[in-house]
Amino acid sequence: ILPYGRDSSRPLRNNHFPQIFPTMKNLPPTLLAAEEAWTACSGFRTTRDRMKRFTYGRQWDDVTVTSGGQTMTEGNRLKAMEMSPLTNNLLRNLVKSVIGRFRSMLASGSRSALPDETVTRNNLNELDSRMLEEFLISGCAVQRVVAERRPDGDGVWIDNISPARIFYSSFTDPRATDLELIGVIHDYSFYEVKMRFGHGDPARNRIIDRAYSVDNPRAFRASPLSASEEFFTAPNPSRCRVIEVWSRDFFPMPDEPDRIDTRWTGRWYAPDGTLLDDTASPFRSGSHPFLLSLYPFTDGEIHPFIEDLVDNQFNINRTITILDKMLSASAKSLLLLPEDSFPEKFTMTDIINMWNVPGGVIPVSRDATRLPTQISSPAIAPGATELLGIQLSMFHRISGVAGILQGDDVAPSASESSVTAQVNNSVTALLDIFETFNAFRSRRDRLAASLLA
Repeated sequence: ILPYGRDSSRPLRNNHFPQIFPTMKNLPPTLLAAEEAWTACSGFRTTRDRMKRFTYGRQWDDVTVTSGGQTMTEGNRLKAMEMSPLTNNLLRNLVKSVIGRFRSMLASGSRSALPDETVTRNNLNELDSRMLEEFLISGCAVQRVVAERRPDGDGVWIDNISPARIFYSSFTDPRATDLELIGVIHDYSFYEVKMRFGHGDPARNRIIDRAYSVDNPRAFRASPLSASEEFFTAPNPSRCRVIEVWSRDFFPMPDEPDRIDTRWTGRWYAPDGTLLDDTASPFRSGSHPFLLSLYPFTDGEIHPFIEDLVDNQFNINRTITILDKMLSASAKSLLLLPEDSFPEKFTMTDIINMWNVPGGVIPVSRDATRLPTQISSPAIAPGATELLGIQLSMFHRISGVAGILQGDDVAPSASESSVTAQVNNSVTALLDIFETFNAFRSRRDRLAASLLA
């Protein structure tokens, strides 16, 4: 496989560095800049991980500190209080409703401008639906466009990139036109590294052998951290970490030294700093192959669609858990049976069995001074259910998505015009998200089309 149509006859610049690094100063400047960008994106990855946990139902994993100074998850804290953490996932249904609306837009004509062959090869509608799901959860959409040979054929390929593996330099333009560095980490098998970057050249394969040798401390060392937390090492010891970095390079014009030109250059590094491959941009515009959209991008901050709903979802879960505890602790059909009311030749088990039978009869001793009495206390306080109702109502108000768009039943008395108005209002609330995402898709289509021309 030739990454981005690279000419394999051009020799690789050997940036192979010593295997042991007392410090990081020996690494190439571009790789060091990539690591700095990765570190700068750590806060975003942490926030995304929390949004993802809540969306997919792991909503009690937030870490808290108890009054005794212990650090534990919210779920374990409730278990220590003899309460069962209950999860009622409203976020997942909300996200699915928005994606369902997007799919209906695709079916009604909002399709990609790319040729049908490219759309079919990439299963683009499915790819974009999954990308929108990521966009709603994390506020970040990343795709990569490449022309290469794959098992399914030659052509232009579009890939969704997980934000957990992406890194980029700081920028201020929502279109990312002032971006100067962007890249992604890969975990390949050793043979795939040779297939992609060896090009059948023995000299290049020897460089790869040295870079991923078992004697190299950065080669096959597995990291105890997840792939989203570690930059230089893969979590799986059988995989090879490859770091793909695209940088915007500035250089003087050959014929006019006083004029400065710019171009994007892609480089693939082994963790020890070995340059596995490099290439100039394959696009006529000289762009890098990534499409990046952050929502909404305000002063460099990202605030995804579900961010405002996560805390509300947590409070709903907590309220329902408390109500469940109140129900389990309240007296329900409790029978007070005085000892002197026990009839002769009957045991407590007999009395319990007769009490549990509908229409059962319990004999009472003739010497009884008090009769058996049933006690039933109110299950829960009325204010608790009202609080839960307010929280559920606020969830729909904050999201801006009416219940009718989430599949809630329509009142029999509702007119067609009323239902249509509710649907239109919900779609209007989502219009900003859809337009931002469609602008991302349009930029992607133009970039992919430039490789087809």
